[in-house]
Amino acid sequence: MVVRTENESWFSRMKNAIIGVFIGILMIPGSVIVLGWNEYRTIHRTQGLQQGAELVETVSDPNSVNSSLNESLVHLTAQANTEEQLQDDEFAVQAQAIQMRRNVEMYQWVEKTKTRKKKKLGGGEERVTEYSYVKKWEDGREDSDSFEEKAGHENPPQKFTDQSFVAEHVTVGAYELNDVLVSQIIQWEKLPWDAEKLENVDSELKDQILLSGNHVYWSETGQPDPENPNIGDQRIQFEVVNPTQVSLVAQQVGNSFDAYTVPNGEQIQQLYVGEFTAEKMFERFQQENIVLAWVLRVIGLVVCCVGFFLIMSPLAVFSDIIPFLGSMTRGLAFFVAALLGVCVSATTIAVAWIAVRPLIGIPLLIVAIGSIYMVYRLFSKAKSSNSNPASGPNDDIPYVPMAN
Repeated sequence: MVVRTENESWFSRMKNAIIGVFIGILMIPGSVIVLGWNEYRTIHRTQGLQQGAELVETVSDPNSVNSSLNESLVHLTAQANTEEQLQDDEFAVQAQAIQMRRNVEMYQWVEKTKTRKKKKLGGGEERVTEYSYVKKWEDGREDSDSFEEKAGHENPPQKFTDQSFVAEHVTVGAYELNDVLVSQIIQWEKLPWDAEKLENVDSELKDQILLSGNHVYWSETGQPDPENPNIGDQRIQFEVVNPTQVSLVAQQVGNSFDAYTVPNGEQIQQLYVGEFTAEKMFERFQQENIVLAWVLRVIGLVVCCVGFFLIMSPLAVFSDIIPFLGSMTRGLAFFVAALLGVCVSATTIAVAWIAVRPLIGIPLLIVAIGSIYMVYRLFSKAKSSNSNPASGPNDDIPYVPMAN
């Protein structure tokens, strides 16, 4: 394990906090832009899918091309198939499949870091970073040149890399899928290996590989040992997408498909593995649209809150002169940043929705106004407590004149 210690003075922390202010100033309008765009995208997509659901027509017989539906938005369910043999020449692997991929892992050094802050005896803080190294099977190659401790942790170059193979002609009944729809067939299955499959491998390579389970192991030093691999050893596995039942919604163009543009400008072109009616597919489209909308809302809210916290962070650093006061200020800054983030995010979302969905937009606006009021009351209370100093211990004792 390697440990690196960096002194972190109060001045350096204040400098970083001031830099954070400028970052926070950029993050807040950035979050507003993301939130506003997301609401526009969500509303637009929702309306487009509603239009598409009204226009879609189901192909009753996928085994014959219905020319009357040309240029229309169509739905069909059929078996996706291909006659092509996909082949990996390096390992002489063949499969009649829609897609095939080679997954390669290398046994290598992986650097792990753990950073923590530590109070110094003389005051101030220092940043302690611990570096540890483990041997693991990992995709790709870890860049050992960037390791803190390079000596003894070198990773060699990769002999083999991931590869993908896709059939050029994939059909559903009498129709042919385009590349976009083929890429959406993602039902991957492991391709079984056996000794017979390795017979056609190049003789030089054959001496360096070993079949174990569903993996082929390779070692530059000779016969690999899966139980005790060397740094640089690789293990390879193949996966395929076999012919399968699919459902799709897209524009029919001759005997193929393309993206369909509904009246509001949204494009629809989607395929799912399995049997789905047109109604079920559009329900799923709407669900995916809602999930994406909420993911982006959460991201926008978090970015906005972090932006406000960074703007207030110099106050927390300044208060660190008195240790317990710094912790209290940091907690208060976090609370206020969260409230302000909710205010700005809810207001942005409400304004975007209020014109289209008042029943959703108005409650959001009420939440935003409530959050703003809470922030206002919080600051008003803090201001009044500062302007009215606390009464002294003898303020409540009545004045009694002394006799001469």
